[in-house]
Amino acid sequence: MDLTALEARIHRVDRAVARATPLFAFAIAVLATVFRQRGVPKVQTVWAEDGPTFTACAYAQSFLSCVAEPYRGWIQLVPRVGAQIAVLAPPSVISVSLTLVAATLTGLVAAIVASAVRDASGSWVAGLGAAASLVLVWQAAREISGNVTNLPWMLLVASIVVQFAWLAGHRLSVFDYGLIVATGLSSPFAPLLVVLAVGGLLLRREDAVALVALTAFSAAVQAFVALTSPRIPPGQLPFDLGQATQVFIQFVVRDGPFGMIRVPPGWLVTAGVAAVCAIAIARYLIGRARADDDADRNAEVLSAFLVTIGIAAIGSATFFVTIYLQRAYNPRYTYIASALLVCALVFGAALLGRGAGARPASARGFGLLLWWAARLALPIAVVVLAVGFARSFRIETRSSNGPDVPAEYVIAAPSCSAGAASIRLPISPINADAWAIEIPCDRVVASP
Repeated sequence: MDLTALEARIHRVDRAVARATPLFAFAIAVLATVFRQRGVPKVQTVWAEDGPTFTACAYAQSFLSCVAEPYRGWIQLVPRVGAQIAVLAPPSVISVSLTLVAATLTGLVAAIVASAVRDASGSWVAGLGAAASLVLVWQAAREISGNVTNLPWMLLVASIVVQFAWLAGHRLSVFDYGLIVATGLSSPFAPLLVVLAVGGLLLRREDAVALVALTAFSAAVQAFVALTSPRIPPGQLPFDLGQATQVFIQFVVRDGPFGMIRVPPGWLVTAGVAAVCAIAIARYLIGRARADDDADRNAEVLSAFLVTIGIAAIGSATFFVTIYLQRAYNPRYTYIASALLVCALVFGAALLGRGAGARPASARGFGLLLWWAARLALPIAVVVLAVGFARSFRIETRSSNGPDVPAEYVIAAPSCSAGAASIRLPISPINADAWAIEIPCDRVVASP
């Protein structure tokens, strides 16, 4: 086989993989959701609020009644709908049903992110990297993934990335619109989506008016609910900027997306984001100073900087706002910042590499070094992330100790035959009275 034929085959394979990127992202998300948890398998456990808040409502009330019921002062559309789907399965497998519903929704969200980043950056590798961050950062496995309660955290990360992809040239699809609206109707951060949409309007991006209208509608709904329903934050600690900063440095910067492992160190991701920004600035300034200034290349480099710094900054800001709203310090509040740092790294590195173009014949010294740095930024980032995510894949989560919900069901189900109106399945070893699923016996008797 001659070199030309080999190159043609490689290009065909590359194009095929690029087209299949959303499918790969979906598979990664589903597998990671189901298999990252050590101890009691994920499909045999139920997250705290999944039980008494979302599943209990789905068993006891109508679909519309549950969807319209606020939780902690906000509409939670996606968790409510997810629980409604989950209770269609027999109650004996409610833990499996909840996990698989959450995994499927996560997979769909990951596919949308992968497609948007691939289109905006021209790199399916960056698309997969951004999608994988939703489920492979350590915070995802510890508390976020595999339950319907915390799906809004993933939705917010995904919507922010998709909107930045749109600002960088991606054309919004119906799936993108659906994701952004669902996020706005599930998260207190709906106003942030409006801000990004207005940014697109100012930059005259396609369909900006429609996106502004949809995000404004979602934000208005959340604002109305917040003003008309009581909200009790899960914690009562006063907001302390110094303490919040210490938590951020420890869990986002130092531990990064890999958690407790030390090789590779998690801080490499933050360092990589800083490096991408520095390389982009240097290349932009050098490009502007050259007599043969390439406006298109400079625009790509500037876009790399703005996307990287924008995604990273928003991720960091959401952490501090979350601490302020929740009045508590919890590792899961670092999820958005950690996942968005990974997205900023791979997305920005891909744009930086595309902006570098072919090796310039006249490049020497520092200019040549910057060109190599721009071209190698994404491959180096991918290697670090692949090793880090592989080494931190299986971890102890908040659900690793059970209880084993199917086993609890086997013990409790006979009570229905003895005349009980419902059964309660404990889902937490800490406070079984508060954290439990109550299943009406008419559901138990009717199930196979």
